[in-house]
Amino acid sequence: SNVAILSGRALFLREDILGVDELNNFLVTATQEIYKNDTLLHRFKHFSSNNAPNIFYATECLLDPKVRAYLQRFDVTEDWPLQVAIARQFPGRRYKLIDEVLVYYRRTVGSTYIVANKRFTKDKIKLYEDLIVSEDNLIERIRLVGRKYCFNLKGKVLKKILNLDFYFFTFSSLMRLKSIYFSNVSVKFDLNRHTQHYKEIKKSVKNMTDIIDSQATR
Repeated sequence: SNVAILSGRALFLREDILGVDELNNFLVTATQEIYKNDTLLHRFKHFSSNNAPNIFYATECLLDPKVRAYLQRFDVTEDWPLQVAIARQFPGRRYKLIDEVLVYYRRTVGSTYIVANKRFTKDKIKLYEDLIVSEDNLIERIRLVGRKYCFNLKGKVLKKILNLDFYFFTFSSLMRLKSIYFSNVSVKFDLNRHTQHYKEIKKSVKNMTDIIDSQATR
């Protein structure tokens, strides 16, 4: 098909409770409405919410030699370089969002951006610099330079206030607020079904752990 990247919706785990993150859901919907008729590269160059753990990639895009070579230039950051590389090598491919829950998502203290923060930051800056050097359009380059500058700032408020890309995203969202709203309310999360499924997963894990423990004590 013409789809390079497919994403579903995510439910978030907080203190063992499965639920909808309304802000995340809104940002994912807004991103899709803003960039749905745009190129993949424009989507991944600029401010967007794509929920990386929730993404599937077309095999031929993932295994493309140039995509793999670009990814190998980075240390610990995989998702964004991979997305940029696919966008460059497959400019005619699309990003598809489906209204199905594909993952249960929980950030932990073991996340790469926490335990390997310096390496993570170095990778991100390297990617910003590559995007800037490769950009011919002056406005686009200014936006990317602004993103790189704000990425290095301390404090979430300053990162947003001084980020030109944040204002582009906000304005674009406001211009599409009606379609974003109706797209959002059309998504039906069957929390009861997924909560039961999550309980079954936990039960299976406990049963397997008990079996391993009993075998280890023999």
